[in-house]
Amino acid sequence: MLTYKVTMQFTMDGKDHTDTYNSASVWKRSKGVWHVLLHTNVPQEKPQAPAAP
Repeated sequence: MLTYKVTMQFTMDGKDHTDTYNSASVWKRSKGVWHVLLHTNVPQEKPQAPAAP
């Protein structure tokens, strides 16, 4: 399993989705060849502004 952060720049349905994502991939080696079993990207949470006093 690999986990990493990645910044992607792309548009989908005409909307900009440029952001930093937490990504993960699960790989398995079979007969000398690597195969990806799972890959996912989840947008990284943005810090919330502190509450007003």
